[in-house]
Amino acid sequence: MHPLQKMLIDAGIEIRSYSGRRMFGKTCLAINGREFDNNIGTLIFRLMEIYREEIFDCIAVQESFFSDEKSDIEIQRLEQIEDGIKSFLYESLGKDLIFYFPEVEFSETNEDK
Repeated sequence: MHPLQKMLIDAGIEIRSYSGRRMFGKTCLAINGREFDNNIGTLIFRLMEIYREEIFDCIAVQESFFSDEKSDIEIQRLEQIEDGIKSFLYESLGKDLIFYFPEVEFSETNEDK
């Protein structure tokens, strides 16, 4: 599972798969805009809040007695999250928006099966 997907799940954000324009059937991680009143600003603010918590967790790992290898893994996880967020796009689905991350492959969780 991609770290961005895990971060969103851990934050209680409802996620889904989506295949957007020019994706040619490939699916990616998505969020229904209704969860954020179809407001992109609200979503971006929430993503910033959640990501800030991830950074604090990474700093805690670096300041603890964990090995440098564990610290490197945490930094790589943050970089993957950043890359996923950078791919953010949205589309109108009529009354609602869909926020999606075309560079982040959606993984079904055990709850989805």
